[in-house]
Amino acid sequence: MGIRSCIGKVRTYLIAWPWRRILPSAAGIMALMILLLFTLGYALAPVYRLKIYRNYSEADSVFISQYDPSYNHPDLEALLKDVAYMKASLKISSLDSIQMIVNLRDSSVLLCLHGVTLHETRVTGLVMDPFLESLPIREYLKIFSEPVRVDLQKATFVKEPIMVRHAPSNPGEALPDAFIPDTLVQRPAFFLLSLQPGIQVIFEQDINRGIRDHLTRLCFRFAIITGQKMGVLADFLCFKRQEYRPRIIIRLPAEDLRAIYRALPSHASVVLAY
Repeated sequence: MGIRSCIGKVRTYLIAWPWRRILPSAAGIMALMILLLFTLGYALAPVYRLKIYRNYSEADSVFISQYDPSYNHPDLEALLKDVAYMKASLKISSLDSIQMIVNLRDSSVLLCLHGVTLHETRVTGLVMDPFLESLPIREYLKIFSEPVRVDLQKATFVKEPIMVRHAPSNPGEALPDAFIPDTLVQRPAFFLLSLQPGIQVIFEQDINRGIRDHLTRLCFRFAIITGQKMGVLADFLCFKRQEYRPRIIIRLPAEDLRAIYRALPSHASVVLAY
């Protein structure tokens, strides 16, 4: 009786024990596995991006045949980047529309037409993605030795400001109307250029004076990050490799930033050097 009683007590104890609090359910295990797979794919996204750049350079047999392995020497990196910048600048000078040159090596942003500088401003702040800083010189030369195409332009202000005014009925009405300021240009200035190699370049005004400027900056950043995260999630749900887009943040004076964005054509190209 003693042994049976002991076994009965153990059985009762095991049944009463809150196993559900200790052992996760099958749904919980599945959710954990999905989360781990998503995290792993997101962590490997920069590796896949680097592989894309390597395949892009290796696919060009002419470029590979002309590439000297001695270029990998660290002492030659600055010189090779200067050569790539000059090649890209020479190619962009042949285009018939205004184009942009972003030379982060000397902290300048230029608007050019046929090699003539139309506007130049200095970079007052810069945040560079570590992925781009560690990009191998071979891939750098292949990508940035020529202008890169802008796939998307997005800004917090209108590209072509339009003011609607009623025709004055007499000279007395025309005089005060001539001095009405253009309030469109006073909006906070932030814009995004999405470049063909999968690089996002964000231009921000260097001074945020009020709460409106800070809120606009926060909403603009949130929209970019949200769009990128939704794209990553869509790739994961469709069993695709999650895409990584390296990002550069450049801060400029607000007036220069507006002028640059409004001068860019719809199908713009950019020379990028860093």
